[in-house]
Amino acid sequence: MGISVQDVVEPGAARHDVLERREGVRQWRRQRRVRARGSAPRRSIEMAPGTPGAIVRTTSEESTHGYRRPPGQGLRRVAGLSLGLKVLGVGFTLVSVGDFLDVAADWGEGKIAGQDLVKLGSLELGLALTSLIGVGVVGKILQKAVKHMPASWRRRIDDWLAPPNDRHRPPGSATEWVGPNGLRLSGDEVAEVDALLLAASRSEPAITTGLQRTLGRIDGATMPGLEFRLKSPDSLYRKIATDLEGNEPPRDVRRAVSRIKDAVRYTAQVPDADFARGVELVTSDLSARGFTPVSWKNTFGQPGYQGINSAWRSPDGQVFELQFHTPTSFDVKMRSHDVYERLRLPNLSRQERTRLLAETVRIFETVPMPPGATALRGPEIR
Repeated sequence: MGISVQDVVEPGAARHDVLERREGVRQWRRQRRVRARGSAPRRSIEMAPGTPGAIVRTTSEESTHGYRRPPGQGLRRVAGLSLGLKVLGVGFTLVSVGDFLDVAADWGEGKIAGQDLVKLGSLELGLALTSLIGVGVVGKILQKAVKHMPASWRRRIDDWLAPPNDRHRPPGSATEWVGPNGLRLSGDEVAEVDALLLAASRSEPAITTGLQRTLGRIDGATMPGLEFRLKSPDSLYRKIATDLEGNEPPRDVRRAVSRIKDAVRYTAQVPDADFARGVELVTSDLSARGFTPVSWKNTFGQPGYQGINSAWRSPDGQVFELQFHTPTSFDVKMRSHDVYERLRLPNLSRQERTRLLAETVRIFETVPMPPGATALRGPEIR
C-alpha cells in the first residue's frame, strides 16, 4: 500500500495548517537556540503551534467577534504597562538630572556654597537613581505577578482590559472574514466559528489543569507549546473556509464546525523509558474523570511519522486534541517541517515527491522506539 504525505509526516494534517505550522516551527527553533546558549529549559509547557498566518481582514485585528480572548492578552498588556513605567522612570530620572545640573550651575555662579552643592546635589542624584530603579522594579513585579496568577484570574483581567465593543457583541453583528487565496467566510459563518472559540476558551482551563496534574506524576513529562493550546481565530477561520471551499450556498458551516477536533490541543511529551506507562496513566485518568475518546492513531513502528494522535471529549462536551511524543519524536517532527512543506507544494513532479517521501521516512527512522509503544492500542472508541 502507498504511503501518503499525511501518514509520512503527520496524520490528519491539512492544507490550511501550513502557515500555522511554519510560525510554530520558528517559535520552536528560537526556544532551541535559547536552550543552546545555556538558558534553563521551561519545565512544563510547550505544544503544537497556533499563531495565525498573514491574512487580510475586513475588521481591525483587535476585534474578537464576541469570543473570549485566548490567554496572554493580559500578560501582553501588563508588559506594555511595565514598559510604560520604565519610560516614566527614565523621565523622572532626566528631570532629576536636570535639577542637579541647575544646582551645579548655581554653585559655579557662586549663588550657593559648596556645602549646599553636596547636600542638594546628593538629593537630586538620589531621586534620579530611585526613579530609575524603583519604577522598573514595580513594573517587573507586575509582570511576574500576572504571569503566575491562576488562569481564571488572568481571564478576568483579559476581559476587563478588552475594549467595551469586544465584550458584548450582539448576535449577527460579526462581519465577514477574508483570508489568503480567495478564502472567505460570511458574517453568519464567522459567528458560528466564534461560538466554537467561546466554548473552547471556557472549557480549556479545567482541561489544562487536569492534564498538568496528571503529567506531574510522571518523571520528566512536559507539555511543549502549551502557550498555543487554543487554536487562533484566524487559523480556525482558515480551516473552516478551506473545508467549505467549493461548496454551493447555502454552505453547511455547522457541520464543518462539528468536525473540528483541535480548537483546544496539547502535546504530552514523556521520556522514552516511561512512555508506555505515561500514556496509559494519562488515558486511564481521562477515562476515570468522565472524558470519552473520539479518535486514536498510533503510528509508532510504521513508516514515517512517529507519535500518537488522539482526540477526547470533556464532560462538558468540548473536543480537544492530545498528541503523545517522546522528546526525540517531537524534535524530529518539528525538524521535518521543511520537507513537509515541500511535499504540499502543487505541481510537484513524481520523482521529486518520491524523493521527499523517502527523505521523510529516513528522518523519522532516527527516532528510537520507546519500549511498549507499538502495543499501545488506546481506549475503545464508541
